[in-house]
Amino acid sequence: MVAKRSDGVRSTSFLCRKSTPKVEPVIILVDDPAFSWVEDVKKKLQEIDEKSPEHTMWLVSKNPCNGVIGMVNCLRQEAGGQHLRCVYINGPDTNIKDVDMDSEVFKQILHNDLAMNVYENGHWGSYRHIPSQQV
Repeated sequence: MVAKRSDGVRSTSFLCRKSTPKVEPVIILVDDPAFSWVEDVKKKLQEIDEKSPEHTMWLVSKNPCNGVIGMVNCLRQEAGGQHLRCVYINGPDTNIKDVDMDSEVFKQILHNDLAMNVYENGHWGSYRHIPSQQV
């Protein structure tokens, strides 16, 4: 189970995902303003695509102006994009000072295996791109 919502009276919704055996994920920090990580992302994503579906690559960012969300949205549409995940920590007032993938918070994120994970204003959530209809 990934999440549970209830109105406390009559309705409860569960978000479930089939559990698959996981292998050690590839984690790449993408905060370098010189973009030295780009070649590493391209190489690792190609390598992962040639492996089994259980392999994942996580792009992690604490920089509010690096475009990681848009990049992940685009890369997920490319070959091998189904292996890509993102953790984006937004804002200077976050309680998360360092990205420690061995902490309980990040272990839970890895376990949930959601494509987009955003921490903002003390809460975990996600951003979604929804195209608007043309007028």
